[in-house]
Amino acid sequence: MVDESAVETKTEFTISAGGIAPTAPLALEPIPDDSVLYMRVHDQFIDNNGKLRPGVFKNRGRGMSTDWNKYSTPEETRARARIPAMNGVVSLVVERVRGVKEQTVEHTPYEAEPPHPAHVDVCGEKDVETRLLLLEIVGWEIKNKSAV
Repeated sequence: MVDESAVETKTEFTISAGGIAPTAPLALEPIPDDSVLYMRVHDQFIDNNGKLRPGVFKNRGRGMSTDWNKYSTPEETRARARIPAMNGVVSLVVERVRGVKEQTVEHTPYEAEPPHPAHVDVCGEKDVETRLLLLEIVGWEIKNKSAV
């Protein structure tokens, strides 16, 4: 049960021929420490030895884009890629992510077609040290063809 006082809402807008109109607000939920985040890994982030490159951990906009296991599976996360066959999926436990320097985990769902309630940003600078620490806590859910 989610404490209603801890739930925020985010209003998105739809642009159509009729103008701009608000869409249904999406609830912003607190993410428990035992939750798992899934992240796509494109083939370009696998080195010649089949290992994950630290550069995979980078911010896009406000944070590193991931999916919350409450609303997504590794297969669904992979399917959202432009070319799913060129992507694997890794997982990160939220408590361990929060233990990495200056990293925060924020539920950032957005309206799309279809809506994407699973979206979560891992915010905070992704310098070399942070990337190496994230590399230590990541696990494979769906391996890329070239991954070991």
